[in-house]
This record gives sequence, C-alpha cells and structure tokens, in this order.
Amino acid sequence: MKNNKGFGTKEVMVVIVLILVVMAILMYTTLGGASTQKLTAFRENASSFSKAMITNQNSFPNVETIYLGEAIHEGVMKDIKNTLGSGNCSQEASKVVFKDGHVYTTLKCGKYLIDNYEINDVSDIPIYEVSEWTEEKLTGDDVEEITLYNCKDSGKMVFDEYYEEYYFIFMVNDRYNESTRSLDGIRRKTSLDIVSKTFYRTKKLMEE
Repeated sequence: MKNNKGFGTKEVMVVIVLILVVMAILMYTTLGGASTQKLTAFRENASSFSKAMITNQNSFPNVETIYLGEAIHEGVMKDIKNTLGSGNCSQEASKVVFKDGHVYTTLKCGKYLIDNYEINDVSDIPIYEVSEWTEEKLTGDDVEEITLYNCKDSGKMVFDEYYEEYYFIFMVNDRYNESTRSLDGIRRKTSLDIVSKTFYRTKKLMEE
C-alpha cells in the first residue's frame, strides 16, 4: 500500500525509525555536552577559588587554612554555585590549604567533592561523590572518618552543626569577637566547653 506521495508503508516506517535514531543521537550528544560543560565549570570554580585565596592569603588570620565561609565573610569571595546540582557550595567544607609551598584546594558542592587537590591542570582534577557525615559508624574501603567540633555555652550547644577544627575556630571568633587561632586558645580565653565527635562518610570517585 502506498500513500499519495508514492511511499509504501515499509518506506514510511524506515524513515520514521531513522528520524527517531537521529533524534536520540542528538539528545545524547546535547545532554553529554551539557554534562561535560558542568564538570568543566565545577573544576574551573575550584581553580578560581584557589587563585583568589592565593591572591588574598594575607587578608586572613590563619594564612594556612582558609575556608570559603571566611572568604565570603571578608568580602573576598561570593557564593559559588553548584554547577552539578542545586544550591551553592559548602562554606564550611570548601577550603584552600597552604602547606610546604604547595596549595591544596577542597570544593564541596552537594554530594560532589574536589578533595585537597593541588591544581595544575584543571582538566585533570578528580571529582568524588560523597555521602553526608554521619555519627553512625560505617565500614568499607570507601569510608572516611573525621573529628568535628562544637561547643557549649552555659550548658547549651552554641552551633546547630559540628565543624572542622579551623572553621569551628573561625565561627567561635566571629560569634564571640575573639581572635584565637587554636582550640587551646579558645579554652584559655573563653568559658566555652568544646565538644568533639567522630563522623563517617563514604567517598567514591565519580564516573564520567
């Protein structure tokens, strides 16, 4: 059976299938390209953060470990958008560490993480997928653990969350108008009761 234009049913079906195949390829290419662009933007954000902290290192009390939250507080940085998801990158987990003449950058945005990496070539930066920190002890080769800090003031917890050591010190200094640089300094200069807990999370290299 042929239609008015002389095409048989089989020919029409072949054309439809070919069109669908082409559309599928175009959609795959488009989505893949968008994903690649987002990954590249994620890596470039980490590089820009690192460069900004190198330029402004001496603007901070602790010149060895500088958190994104501190940089935003000082007006050096703005929030970094999570290009791989919704919201912004973590102010308390994203940081730049200066050690022995090297610069190591951590950028955590949602479940995605660039972890303590010395950036030379942006395209080589590994990206990990991580779970949230939990007090529940986890086991396995992909499990990390960390000690995080909070404090009590007159018996009441001061912060809603537990923080990494140096970000915790920054938060205490900001809350109580102090200028301490260590946990011992907080103990000496304040009446706060420092509380620490061990937390666990999983970390796996992201498949691209």
